[in-house]
Amino acid sequence: MKHFHYFLLLAFTFLYSCKKDNQGDGKCKVTSIGYTFNSQIHSDGIVNYDEHGNLSGMTSSSEATFPSFSLEYLQDTVKIFSRENDYIYPLNAQGKVTKVLFQAISFNYGSDGFIESMTIDRDRLKFSYHEGNLVKITQEKYLPYLFKTTFTFTYNLNEKAVDLLSATNPLYYSLPHPILLPNTRYFGNTSKNQLKSVEILTEDTYYQTKQVSTYNLSYKTESKKITSLHLIENILGKKSDKLYDFKYECE
Repeated sequence: MKHFHYFLLLAFTFLYSCKKDNQGDGKCKVTSIGYTFNSQIHSDGIVNYDEHGNLSGMTSSSEATFPSFSLEYLQDTVKIFSRENDYIYPLNAQGKVTKVLFQAISFNYGSDGFIESMTIDRDRLKFSYHEGNLVKITQEKYLPYLFKTTFTFTYNLNEKAVDLLSATNPLYYSLPHPILLPNTRYFGNTSKNQLKSVEILTEDTYYQTKQVSTYNLSYKTESKKITSLHLIENILGKKSDKLYDFKYECE
């Protein structure tokens, strides 16, 4: 599996309201997001909802920074449409994503409702959990003499998980990029705490070399709502600084 990182198609899965248990005094939803890259490039996105309050898409001020997209919800499928790609997620009888059409990605769930493993092409990725959080994904290569990748996650254990961007979803980091993901509720039981950091270790088992990429997330909260996310990336020695600012509308 090749692990791509694209600046042009960033971290936007969906922009949901607050924490998983609905933080704040009332029901809130994100209405816009500002994005700043390395303190220089800035753009904005307007978040759209349907008459039922479900996310229907986002309109971006700069497609070169992050993509506009729209969603379609069917009984057995979630579809995401962007200018670059379409992403189609079939659901099983329990409403969980089983695969990503046209991308050779499939998910297997355990009896506890958590993702047990994922297959990308011929590679199998095994998921490991501790106290309700996904702590490690280990890639088992189809051809063992090729690269092996391990994803390690840490959490703010005093904070509950959030669904603001794909960058706050551990699953995002293990998937081929670019990709837009549906809400974590479509992936069964997910990590209960707020994602703090990610380390991606790639090992060449033939030449015995290693490469490391890291992602560190910090959050700013006001009135029990996350108002900004600061993401510092170090991808194979190349550093970048990303700041996301969120505006809300509350009932």
